[in-house]
Parts: sequence; C-alpha cells; structure tokens
Amino acid sequence: MKKKIIVGSIIVSIFLIGIVAASFLTYFGRITGSATVEGPTFYIAPDNTLLINEEPITHDIYNIEDGNAIIFWTEENLDGIDFSYIPKVDLYVRAKVNNATPPKSLELIFGYSDTSNIMQEICFLQVDISTEEWDDYHISCDGSFIPEDVNEFYYKMQGKGGQGIEYSINTENTKVKIIGVV
Repeated sequence: MKKKIIVGSIIVSIFLIGIVAASFLTYFGRITGSATVEGPTFYIAPDNTLLINEEPITHDIYNIEDGNAIIFWTEENLDGIDFSYIPKVDLYVRAKVNNATPPKSLELIFGYSDTSNIMQEICFLQVDISTEEWDDYHISCDGSFIPEDVNEFYYKMQGKGGQGIEYSINTENTKVKIIGVV
C-alpha cells in the first residue's frame, strides 16, 4: 500500500512539474524581435534626376530663390510597388545661403507619385542652413504610413527664409536613405 502511494505521489509530482515547465515555456519560450530593413539610397544626378543606388560620377550646383522649389525625380517607372514597412527617411543636403545672414530655412520633402499620379509625402522637414559656406546637413524623420502603388520617387527642396533669399544646393553628398523596422 505504501508502495502505491509513493508511486502515485511520484506520478502526480512529475505531472505537476510538467505543467509548471510548460507554463515557463509558454512565457519565456516566445521568440520576438524586429529587423532593420535597409532600403534604397537616392542620389541627385547633375541632370536633375534621382538615381536609385547609383552614386553619380559628377556633381552640379543648383540655385533656389526663396519660395521656389527644385524637384528631382527618379527616371524609372516602378510600376506601383508596395512597401511592407513604414519607412524611416534620412535626408542629406549640402547647401549654403548666398545673399543673406544665416540661418535661413530650407524645406526638404521626400515622397512619391502613386499609380494615380497623386504626390504622397513620406517625409517633410525644415533644416536651418546656418552658413554662407558649403556645409552638409542631415535630418531624419519617421514615416506615418506604408507606401503603396509607388510609381516614382521625388526629393523636393524649397526655400523658406524670406523674399529674395537665394540658396545653393550642391549635389555632392545630397541624397536620401530609406530604412525601416519590420
């Protein structure tokens, strides 16, 4: 009789240990995480285009008067691609103020045209151009939606410093990097 009680106690103990171990596996055995997705890098070419993952050999300088904008577009039609993540965008520009005391604001807008030819803004920020000499500026923003039906990308720069202010943009080091977390 004592033998049956001992064997029964051992079986019940093993069963209880199994249940406790299973609950630990359910709690601690989960695998979660995220992955950083590095998307394309867009470079400005001297012919007013936005190159995808292709750094231009030569560079050019563009002047923008306040209130006016310059827009660089990709040449390829991307046939309505869809992203699988909300992008984070790093905007780079080499710029200077030509005829005023800095700092003066320059709008940087990165976006795309969808298959219906509607322009969608992924990132819209202002950077203060703080010198009359060439300087590199870098700002980042997080997108707020997953881009869909992408046909072409664009990078737009527009002066916001006041009437008559002129900016120069050097295509060297002026680019856009897309990254995201899935």
